[in-house]
Amino acid sequence: MCGFGPHPLDGVVGLDDLFGAQALDPLPPIDEERDQPPSAHLAAVTFDETAEGLVPVARSHAELVAGGLASCQAR
Repeated sequence: MCGFGPHPLDGVVGLDDLFGAQALDPLPPIDEERDQPPSAHLAAVTFDETAEGLVPVARSHAELVAGGLASCQAR
């Protein structure tokens, strides 16, 4: 379980520290995505760890499916 707030309950991971005041590259406007196939649209946001800390990464439907297929083939 994850949540926001100054005092998360026991067993809840606080997410407040993930969002700092640092500037990130803005996402493209929605109008740019309309020319792409639906599989290229934003499906989820994941977080990668870099030297600067956690960075949000936009993932498309195609990327999520590819990741699932890769985990099935790794067995």
